[in-house]
Amino acid sequence: MIGDIYEAVEGDEYLLWYKVNLLITADQAEKAIATLSEMETKYKINVVSLAESRLPTEFCSSKDYKAWARQHREPQ
Repeated sequence: MIGDIYEAVEGDEYLLWYKVNLLITADQAEKAIATLSEMETKYKINVVSLAESRLPTEFCSSKDYKAWARQHREPQ
């Protein structure tokens, strides 16, 4: 359903944050992480810097998310 709305409005970064949260709730971490990568690529945003304020703490503390985040942090 979110995908249908996303397509109807021709894409929206905020809908993707909502989608990621729904995927996390549905215990689909791999799909959530893939969507984070999509957001980073499509909208040119630093997802890692925003994730902690927009995603559940348990997810941001997970091994899978931490591994993804290490590869996606902007160089200092």
